[in-house]
Amino acid sequence: MTAAALLADLQTRGVRLYLAGDELRYKAKPGMMTPDLAAAVKPHKPALVALLREEESAIGWRVEAMREQIPERGPVPFLVAVSGIPPSPNTCPSCGEPFTPVGSSSRCHRCTVAASRALGLTVSAPPVTRVEQPEGANALDMFSTSYPDQIPAAS
Repeated sequence: MTAAALLADLQTRGVRLYLAGDELRYKAKPGMMTPDLAAAVKPHKPALVALLREEESAIGWRVEAMREQIPERGPVPFLVAVSGIPPSPNTCPSCGEPFTPVGSSSRCHRCTVAASRALGLTVSAPPVTRVEQPEGANALDMFSTSYPDQIPAAS
């Protein structure tokens, strides 16, 4: 399993990895980070740290670009990371990177997080909705999220 696949798997299980300085940490409900999952993380730690740093870097420059667009008073415009992005059905109107719109999202995950940070908002966990559990499914299968690729900002 690659570090990216492991990160995605942890996310679907409700375990969020983040960096605290140089330390890799996690947030999860009690019992979600099992000893087996913790053991799976250890050999991938350097790659996971690199992935998380890359993600923070990609969000960081967007935050700086968006902060410059926030007026001191009055309404806040639609914040963009790069100006002049031509409209296209499957690209983020803020940065131009390809993405698949999920739920009511009008921009990619990185730009959504960056806009929230630029505005000084705390990025919360994605909304969770209960779905009917099919027969034979385990308890983890009975919840779904509108934003499966969202990793909230570290607090």
